[in-house]
Formats: sequence, structure tokens, C-alpha cells
Amino acid sequence: FNVLRAFDGVASLEKVEAFDPDLLIVDIGLPRMNGMLLLHTLRNMSGLGDIPTIVVTGSQESGLEERAQKFGVQRFFQKPASQKQIVQAVSEILRGA
Repeated sequence: FNVLRAFDGVASLEKVEAFDPDLLIVDIGLPRMNGMLLLHTLRNMSGLGDIPTIVVTGSQESGLEERAQKFGVQRFFQKPASQKQIVQAVSEILRGA
């Protein structure tokens, strides 16, 4: 995989616009623009709304997974999520499984 990293939601949005990725892994707890706002913004942008997405969060907020699912998230992981779980999810999503 080719991986691009961004350390906050604003930088993530800029990279998505510039590089048109095949998949996103989004942390809900991003600074400057949290992951939910990032997803909302992306889903409303022409050409970026259907990028497959995995969400990872350390938040225990009730209903968070359901809210993420409304944005079309393919997988949702609570931290700590194993690298093996995430890599497997990435592979399945990119293969169309």
C-alpha cells in the first residue's frame, strides 16, 4: 500500500482533495477538524463522497458507530485495534470483499 499521513482533519481534507485516495482510515479524535466533521465534509464533496472509509476511535461515546455508519463507513474499530485487524479490513475493502 502507498500510505499518506495527516495529523489533523484539515490536513486530511487537503490530502484527500490533492491525491484522491482509494481508501481512508480516519480517527474520530483528530484535532482542528474531528473525524466526524471530516466525514461529513467529504461525503458532501463532489467526487469524494464514495471513498471507502475505516474509522478508528478511542472514544466511548454512545451512538458513535451508528453515526459513522450513516456516513457510509465500511468498518469501525475501537482502540486499541490490532494492526492485523486493520490491514485485513483494508485488504477486504480494496478487493471488494
